[in-house]
Amino acid sequence: MSKKKSIVVFVVLAVFIVAAGVLSVVSFPIGLYDYTGYAKAIKLGLDLSGGVSVVYEVVTTEADGTEIPSDVLDQRCQGAVESLQNLLLSKSYPESVVTYNKGATPTIRVEVPDVDDPERLFDLIGRPASLQFVNPDDHSEVYIEGKNHLDNAYVLAHETISGKYAVGLQFNTEGAKKFAEVTKELSQDGSTTGYLTILVNGEVLMDQVSVSQEITGGNATISSSNGYTFDEAYDLSTSLQAGTFGVDLIERETRVLGPTLGENAIRNGLIAGAIGLVLVMLFMVVFYRKLGLLANMALLIYVELLLIFCAILPWVQLTLPGIAGIVLGIGMAVDANIIIFERTKDEFRNGKTLITAIDTGFKKGSVAVIDANITTLIGAVVLWVFGGSSIVGFAVTLFISIIISMFTALVVTRSLIKLALPFDSQNAGGYGLKREVANNE
Repeated sequence: MSKKKSIVVFVVLAVFIVAAGVLSVVSFPIGLYDYTGYAKAIKLGLDLSGGVSVVYEVVTTEADGTEIPSDVLDQRCQGAVESLQNLLLSKSYPESVVTYNKGATPTIRVEVPDVDDPERLFDLIGRPASLQFVNPDDHSEVYIEGKNHLDNAYVLAHETISGKYAVGLQFNTEGAKKFAEVTKELSQDGSTTGYLTILVNGEVLMDQVSVSQEITGGNATISSSNGYTFDEAYDLSTSLQAGTFGVDLIERETRVLGPTLGENAIRNGLIAGAIGLVLVMLFMVVFYRKLGLLANMALLIYVELLLIFCAILPWVQLTLPGIAGIVLGIGMAVDANIIIFERTKDEFRNGKTLITAIDTGFKKGSVAVIDANITTLIGAVVLWVFGGSSIVGFAVTLFISIIISMFTALVVTRSLIKLALPFDSQNAGGYGLKREVANNE
């Protein structure tokens, strides 16, 4: 490549690095859309944004006092975790984390970052409501039971009363089938009108509900003659969905974390990351001259790519251990370059030209880089899949850091060196390379 083309490419890269750095922190309006720096768009975990953490003890006995078999209990707890996760997601808490911990006393831990009213949320979770569609005559025949048939309960606007709300019900596969069969039977296939009664916690919520046709699709609506307020509909829908848990939960521990800890952790993490970045860049320049300078340019691209991916990937939630993973990743990002540069030094010392030594260094060094990073990736995946919630954030950021660092070291750094060679391909000393010194005795 000619010097002129190399200059153009270097200028474009410099503009990209500066622009990406500025866009990571600034915010400004673009027409009707407000742009927020992508670094600010990174989702924060409970320990950084504040929120609540609650531990529920799982009741291991049935209502009659008999012990629930361990395999059945485990299956019910897994279902409760899924139901809790869906409940929190439906209530606009997408960053919530629910984990099931086995043991002599099994527990379920719920962590929800950035909660405005934690007491209300966890009071509702801990206060489940039973839902039943029954025969209106004596309530002895149960058609639909929320614990077995309900999948989701949510707030929706009242069909006829402005400003009022109702509760929508979404049945699971079994419930949808059962509801269709019941409504078809009650309406005698549309030839007459039948009735059913809706009970919540054994008390009549809606009596003599008319059914004039088969209802398919697995959806139903609960309302009152005057409609519900939003808070009433919200509380009822949350309690109904909490009633779908396959196990009873007893609240044992609740912690409310303010955002102050998170703000301090973020600030200290940024300071540690900046110090680490500067020290690494100084080390690279001192020991590897122009090679180190070009590696530093690739390192800046690495940092910006890491922030972008942490912001756009939906399963990334930055935690305090995650910050540690990013800081560690900054140091690991140059490991590949050091391996390759040391190999390049050996090749040049043994008599090869500058260009040949660099090509050979990348070719032979890349094998060691890939092998080393694959073993680290395996460790990150194991921590990610089998580790507890406290180390998942570290595993996620470590995994992303390794992938991006391999790309910047093997592709970006090599491309930058090829761009720089036309300027001084004969000045090996500027790249920190020296020949083997003859030993004259």
